Amino acid sequence: MINFIVPTLALLLTFLAAIASFRYLWTRQGIYWAIPFLISLILFYQNLTTLLEAAEAEGDFILSFSSTLPLVLAILWYALIEAFHFALKTEREYNKYVDQSRKTYNEARFVLLTERRKTRKEQMENKTKARNKPINPSVPIYNFPDDEN
Repeated sequence: MINFIVPTLALLLTFLAAIASFRYLWTRQGIYWAIPFLISLILFYQNLTTLLEAAEAEGDFILSFSSTLPLVLAILWYALIEAFHFALKTEREYNKYVDQSRKTYNEARFVLLTERRKTRKEQMENKTKARNKPINPSVPIYNFPDDEN
């Protein structure tokens, strides 16, 4: 019976790692999960063949380091997948200075654009008023210094 428990647990853990990696493929950091997903599939196939070989073997299962190595590797791989997911999921510190600078810059751009629109509109109104205003040509009167006496 023990000859099935160790390879089955290893197979189960690599299956969980593959499913977790596949699930994380659809997150915001999905590109990072393509290689762990492929590695999980390779480990799953390796543990599946180990389980099938244990099922076909007729001898007793000898519990040694080499026979439990796939289980240890599967445990470490699943822990690495979860730790990597947790590390990618955590957010960075909130940088208040950068956020305030960005807000101030965007506000200044908005005010500048609205002032430009307002000035452009006033200039257009002044031009139309100047074009529509009737012109009364008048001759200027010059006073020469000789005429004053």
